[in-house]
Amino acid sequence: MPDVRQIQRPLVVDGPLRVHVPGSKSFSLRALTLGAIAEAPTRLRGLLQADDTAALLQAMEVFGVTVSREGDDVIVHGGGPRCTQPVMVNARLGGAPARFATALGSLADVPVVVDGALRLRERPMDDVVSLFEQLGVRVVPVGDGPGLPLRMEGGAWETHRLSVGDMATSQVLSSLLLIAPRAGGLHVDLLRPATSEPYLWLTIDMLRDRGVDVHTHVRDGVLDRIDVPAGAISGGLVHVPADASAAFAAAVCACMVQNEVHLPGVSLQNTQPDTAALHVLREAGLPMVQHIDGLNICATGPLAFDDEIEASGFPDAVPSLAVCIAARASGPVR
Repeated sequence: MPDVRQIQRPLVVDGPLRVHVPGSKSFSLRALTLGAIAEAPTRLRGLLQADDTAALLQAMEVFGVTVSREGDDVIVHGGGPRCTQPVMVNARLGGAPARFATALGSLADVPVVVDGALRLRERPMDDVVSLFEQLGVRVVPVGDGPGLPLRMEGGAWETHRLSVGDMATSQVLSSLLLIAPRAGGLHVDLLRPATSEPYLWLTIDMLRDRGVDVHTHVRDGVLDRIDVPAGAISGGLVHVPADASAAFAAAVCACMVQNEVHLPGVSLQNTQPDTAALHVLREAGLPMVQHIDGLNICATGPLAFDDEIEASGFPDAVPSLAVCIAARASGPVR
């Protein structure tokens, strides 16, 4: 049996540990969706290589969107969907690629079925159906339950206004915002505070970066209206930032080993929601130094967290944050 005292000793290395952080999944899926309908080719640098991105890439190719690779870059040639015959796409196990693929499929002129693995079929897709119904787009469950597979009949939106109440996830609304310029524009009234609002802001920022003049309205600090005009989406080079969720997990690991860690490509200025969780660690006393090429973290001693942390803006980071608090907090935290 190994000596427990050896396991508990901090890891000692010569110089900071370098931890490679993969590209952001949220950014990658949105960038692929925009690239699929852009007017010109989009070169994605740093795209996440994972099952979810592979599923959406495969769906795009089924829709007739040409995808090529040059080294580590992925080039999406845009202009889709171009399919002329009914098609079926497989989202595998990913709820996010299923929603983004459904949005892209709704732009096709032919029927499209989106399906997935048996486990994904168990997940509800009611919000997908209800929001598309508001737009006059027929989306019908064709399986044994209310989820996948879903069939879209295609055709133009009958209306360009949405009233959105409670949402199980912001991904459906994000997917509609992304395709709205191609579909003739979209006005959204948020009747209640949006689920995971920071992910809607990420979507809005990415549309603006691609030349879409999105207008928003905030009341009492809460987003309550979004206007996306009809228009073209630009192509060009798009850098996918390092994934803030993975960066946060690496920062928590730095707290565990109490050593210096360098995270290439990670920035505290990133607009991904989980970047806010990194700021929570910094405010608790975790030393961080931002460099041009990434973020340095030097973890020593306990951290002084606030007694209560508002974490609704970065839900994906909460499990890792709880681990960090359990191991390094100087007192209880709600």
